[in-house]
Amino acid sequence: MAALLRTDKPRGAGHDKLWLRLIGVGKLLKALVLLALAIGVLRLVNTGFGDEMAQLAGWMRYSPESTVLRWLLDKASLLSDKRLHQVAAAAGIYSCMEFVEAYGLLRRRLWGEYLTFVLTCAFLPLDIYELALHFTWTKLAFTIFNVLAAWYLAWHIKRKQQMRARATEGN
Repeated sequence: MAALLRTDKPRGAGHDKLWLRLIGVGKLLKALVLLALAIGVLRLVNTGFGDEMAQLAGWMRYSPESTVLRWLLDKASLLSDKRLHQVAAAAGIYSCMEFVEAYGLLRRRLWGEYLTFVLTCAFLPLDIYELALHFTWTKLAFTIFNVLAAWYLAWHIKRKQQMRARATEGN
């Protein structure tokens, strides 16, 4: 009877697959958002970003005397085409990194697990600094996701190494 219930899969293999897929899907969604941001910023080049913001504010019927609106329009007018290109390039590169991580995790590649762990840990100090500087619930959610993903990947990689070591000792 016990032989019928026994499987060749290691214990927890189904959960590993689920968590790796969830992290991979999260990375894929982040990559798509960053790609949309990069494309959106590129579309603002050579359009007079400050003028576009002023038109949008008028369309939304904001009072031109609003101090917040004036401040936003002043900040928007400081963004040069060169700065917009830099922002778009940074978002595009970050998007590519996220796509590679997502591919590696969704295809269950060992290099994907290592790459995601290293890059996630590398960006955690920046995420935490940005969260402390300008708190938003969205930033908090992304930071928590990244902390949990890094923790899980560290545990998962260590467990895989222990399983391999046991397998080689048994041979």
